Amino acid sequence: MDAAVLTLAEALERAPRPTLVWGEGISALPSAAGGAGPLTFFTDDLITARALCCDSGVAPPGRGYERIALRVPKAKALLELRLRVAASLLAPGGELWVAGHGHDGIKGAARLLAGVAGPVEVVRLKRRCRVLGARVARPAEPVDLASFARRFKVPAPGGPLAVTSLPGVFNHGALDRGTALLLEQLGAAVPAWKRVLDLGCGAGVLGAWIARRKPTATVELLDVSATAVAASRQTLSDNGLDAVVHHALVDELPEAVYDLVVSNPP
Repeated sequence: MDAAVLTLAEALERAPRPTLVWGEGISALPSAAGGAGPLTFFTDDLITARALCCDSGVAPPGRGYERIALRVPKAKALLELRLRVAASLLAPGGELWVAGHGHDGIKGAARLLAGVAGPVEVVRLKRRCRVLGARVARPAEPVDLASFARRFKVPAPGGPLAVTSLPGVFNHGALDRGTALLLEQLGAAVPAWKRVLDLGCGAGVLGAWIARRKPTATVELLDVSATAVAASRQTLSDNGLDAVVHHALVDELPEAVYDLVVSNPP
């Protein structure tokens, strides 16, 4: 079991209270925190959501939570976004916790938490992990997710594509070298494709580029990340392109035959 998740489970058992746990890789938490107060879960990752039978999305629904506990994500920008969203969803006097390992950047997370919620305490320290906590006297203003987006241009047939990226999406805010190489190869190909799947679509660069290059093709994009799906849909919309974006596991797709499958896994 992930050490940070185990440390969080122990902290929850020591201070039982209704808690929304938000993050990825937390599927072992219910069994580890059997003595904790009522727990609900939310995640960006569909694999975690399937394991926990919980909702998956960019931000949790509802307001007035007594406590929200975050598992430190890989991207600092994503942690900052989630802290600000969580602070806006708490009830007055609600608690905001952050759990992570030293190599997750938990010390830096303490500074971000303090900037959002005020004085920070160490709720639990074990296994080189920390659970940090702060109390939010009054909920913050609602967060405009669009303000966290980064936009960039990608060369494409018929003019540059406008790409929207959100924190947590692979290579947030820029075109990575692997995708650039794939685009070079696709540009050299004769586009006879009729049905195309962009597997692990991220911000939607490959799928949007193909939809622009071959407008008669049926283009589908898929990702397990709700944030990636939201970014891809925005990218397609901003460029006036027609494609289907699936928030699904690959084996959940309807049976189909594709002429081309593209993927640039991180």
